[in-house]
Amino acid sequence: MRVLFLFEFPESVQEWLMPDLIRAVKHIHPSIKVDYFHGFLKSYTSTGLTWKRLLNMIYIYLRLPFHLILNRPDRVLVRTTPPCIQLYTVFWCSLLRIPTICWLMDYHPEIEIRHFKRHWFLKPLASLLEVIDIWLSQKFTAIIALDPAIATLAQTRAPKVPVIIHPTWPQENTSPNIPNPALYKPQAREVHIAYAGNLGKAHETQAFKRLLKALRPHADITLYIINCPDSGKALFQSIAEAVKAKIHIYPRQSKEGFHKLMHSLPIDFGLVLMKNFYAGLASPSKFSGYLFTGIPLLYIGPPGSNGEVACSQWKAGIAIDPAENDDHLDAIARKLLDLGTRRELRHNVPKAAEHFSAQGPEALAKKLHLYFDEQAAL
Repeated sequence: MRVLFLFEFPESVQEWLMPDLIRAVKHIHPSIKVDYFHGFLKSYTSTGLTWKRLLNMIYIYLRLPFHLILNRPDRVLVRTTPPCIQLYTVFWCSLLRIPTICWLMDYHPEIEIRHFKRHWFLKPLASLLEVIDIWLSQKFTAIIALDPAIATLAQTRAPKVPVIIHPTWPQENTSPNIPNPALYKPQAREVHIAYAGNLGKAHETQAFKRLLKALRPHADITLYIINCPDSGKALFQSIAEAVKAKIHIYPRQSKEGFHKLMHSLPIDFGLVLMKNFYAGLASPSKFSGYLFTGIPLLYIGPPGSNGEVACSQWKAGIAIDPAENDDHLDAIARKLLDLGTRRELRHNVPKAAEHFSAQGPEALAKKLHLYFDEQAAL
């Protein structure tokens, strides 16, 4: 059995998901021969379209058909990105009769379709992309979705294709490192909120600012900004100034340094942000970093993401719809200030962390067992 794994970047400090899955698959299926196909520019970047990512995309699009024809793998697992690479891959694989699994993360071209539908002159192009997406998505053998929202959207595109829901996992598949929740001592009239990671156009900051304005008359607010790019730091500084909140900014931390820092700060909530526009198109991954250090979530975003699931199913945080009116935000602000609520959320975090920590690469490899079985009729 020869399996081709396809993604934009190879293993690096910033990219571990595909390499982790490859190792897990090889552990479960030692006889599998693995081929990892990626771009020739190997430095990972999570930003939008840069010249490096454009060159990588061109390289992969040009070389992939020849690679498939010459090597003829028995299975292909393709992870988005580059944009729409999953559709391009399954098109060629369908011609060559190679079963193909899609690991759906950033959902291109659905992202472009939603943007194009906002402009009347681009609606015909949006309709064309939608037809192509539906046509080719139905050719997948299976689709891996990061959360229920992405799975729901994928099923509308390919209702007969099996969808596997499996979240991302932390680097080195880190186990939870949670202090005793009984040691947590929340302070009245104080709220301490941490934000860790990148901040981009998909993150909902306006609703967060409105929530802080509702909180500020009743409590002192402190923000802790960690591992955030300069543009994100500047935005949080402007929000802090607008609502008269204290703010502490920390440089990029190692995995060990991040855990130590999170344990040393009096954090009440870990902030996860996502705009409603991106529901089903991407899945915030910051939730696990907070849960794995024992911190409840303050999730502002649409339903169906893993952050929202941690709040609604495991009661390990508070979920807020970005479209909530100011009156409801006032009620949520009072809930955030309630010391009993904060203690209850903190006590629920370990179970939520245990649930998500079990969803590592080995668990995903086991879910994929059927698709890597040579005897299976796919």
